[in-house]
Amino acid sequence: MDAITETEAPKRRRSLRPAVEPLTYSIAGACAALNCCKVKIYELIRTGKLDARKLDGKTLITAASLRELVEALPRAEMKEAAP
Repeated sequence: MDAITETEAPKRRRSLRPAVEPLTYSIAGACAALNCCKVKIYELIRTGKLDARKLDGKTLITAASLRELVEALPRAEMKEAAP
């Protein structure tokens, strides 16, 4: 039998459970999802554009409200480069 070298990675077991999309995001998770700062997240909550819930004192943003916000954003228009 051959010896296992350090460069050989152990085989990982595949999970049989399907991936589950989160129902909510933390403030930091919402920041990462929208690529913005937490000040902007709190502004969006305050103006009613994001739906925030509390669980044991932690603020959670619903995934549905994040999707709705992104879908409601205007499409970006790219200007043509100057000749």
